Amino acid sequence: MSAASWDDLKLRSISAAFQLLVALIAIIFAPMGMLVLLWALFLLMHWELSAMFGLSRRNQFIAIGIASFVGLIIPVIPEAVQSHILATFLLLSLPLVFSVSQTTEKRGLFVCYGLSMAFGVLSLWYIFTTLGLTILLFLVAIVILADVAGYFVGKAVGGPKFWPAISPKKTWSGTIAGWGAGLLVGIIASWVFGTLWAIPAGILIAFGGQMGDIAESAVKRRLGIKDSSDLIPGHGGVLDRFDALLGAGTTAMVLMIFV
Repeated sequence: MSAASWDDLKLRSISAAFQLLVALIAIIFAPMGMLVLLWALFLLMHWELSAMFGLSRRNQFIAIGIASFVGLIIPVIPEAVQSHILATFLLLSLPLVFSVSQTTEKRGLFVCYGLSMAFGVLSLWYIFTTLGLTILLFLVAIVILADVAGYFVGKAVGGPKFWPAISPKKTWSGTIAGWGAGLLVGIIASWVFGTLWAIPAGILIAFGGQMGDIAESAVKRRLGIKDSSDLIPGHGGVLDRFDALLGAGTTAMVLMIFV
């Protein structure tokens, strides 16, 4: 393995440290800080999605304005509505109604990924507001450790590609290492919370995070672009950095509903 294959490590580390600092600030000022952070991520993701599908700058700002308005509505609507997953999901999907009317091609792909993005953000918000900050941090820990393990093991070991048609850089060795990271966090969580369900959940959430990454890679490949934007040095855009977290949040939400 040549040294050049690690040439992005420094920039990725600096970006990760900055993201960690932002997350710590949100935690310190929780709950409002965490909700503001999640909403900011949703706005940036929707802006990137609109740009990826070729919306004009004017229409991008209109879509963001609609998303911001929804953000102001949600805290003041009755608590009974806030706690209803479907109602909040529909509110988060409002910006897509405008944006999809402005797209000229691949509307189905835009709607599918836009809805999955909205549900992923809703899942993180719902987990935080119903199960608490500790559970959300365990979920984030799974995503981070799975990403780190996959990156280093994939680089060091290499081997067959996991899904070369969609994500040519991901290897089976890195993918399995990510599952191992999820297993490790699941074992720790089972000891902390006293439930064995945390062990298989850790593996499934790690896998869900990887599928979130794969899904975004598939969208970019269909659109013929490399990154969702250039907002985060070394990583690309916000969607590039948090796609795995959306997948993990969605997986955790499904587990909550059915298990």
